[in-house]
Parts: sequence; structure tokens; C-alpha cells
Amino acid sequence: MNQKLWAFMRDTLLYAGALLLVATVICWLANWRTLENISTAFLIAGLTALILGTARVMRFGMVRSGMYQYGQSVGQDRIMDANRREADDIYRDAPFLLKMVVAALICFLLSWLVGLAT
Repeated sequence: MNQKLWAFMRDTLLYAGALLLVATVICWLANWRTLENISTAFLIAGLTALILGTARVMRFGMVRSGMYQYGQSVGQDRIMDANRREADDIYRDAPFLLKMVVAALICFLLSWLVGLAT
């Protein structure tokens, strides 16, 4: 298999595993011991993955330096360069979004499977 595909699968499973581990620890600390509660926690972990992936691409709360913002706003001839840089930034962040979407699907699947066991 392709090296990039292996890296993608590894990263995705690590993200999903980390989210599920955090959800499991929170369940244990909150004394949520029923399968229904664990299923809900896994569902919340999946939603968290989607929010993190979207926030990375949309750059919620990201503040850039004043010089960068000034450079973006100067001159009509720089609009094409600014658009190209913005597209490049989104293109670089898109793989993270895809990994988080797949990690969310894994969390949703496990939530559904645990929910079936109740």
C-alpha cells in the first residue's frame, strides 16, 4: 500500500482512539457506567471530532498578526495573491478535516454498536 495511505490510516485511528479514550475516562470519572451512557459519550466524541476538523479549516478564533492582516488588505493587485494563499491554506488543512470526519464515523459506529448492546 501507499505510504501516504498508511500514514492517513494511522493518524485517523490515533485520533479516534484518543477521542474514545478521553470519552471513556470522562465516563469513568463521571460515574457513567451503563452502556447507554457510554454510547452517548462516544457520540459526543464523534461530534467533537467534527467540530475540531471544521474549526481547523474555518480557522475559528485564529488571530493573525497585524502586519499579515495589513499585507492582505493592501492594494487591488494583491487580491489574486491573497485568494491563492487562502486556497493553499485550506488545501493544507483539508486532510486533517478528512481524518477527523473518518475518526467521527468510527466514534459514531462504536456508539451505535454499544447502543445495540443495551
